[in-house]
Amino acid sequence: MKVGDLVRLSAYGKKRVRAEWIDHDDVGIITKVVVYNCGRGPWPDDYMVHWAQSEWSRTKSWGLERSNTRKDLMYVK
Repeated sequence: MKVGDLVRLSAYGKKRVRAEWIDHDDVGIITKVVVYNCGRGPWPDDYMVHWAQSEWSRTKSWGLERSNTRKDLMYVK
């Protein structure tokens, strides 16, 4: 996945607490990819997504995290 790709939550992503604030039918665009290359283990990349309809707020989100892992997302068909 890269910046500009259209995505939605995967079945796995819909089950995650960190994504409970995202509408399950929402579509988003990847705005940033954060690659962790620290050499201490296989850390997954984080994907910052701008969702079309879901509004992030501190009261509805998991901590302050707004990013998703690759497993949380799937391409829009």
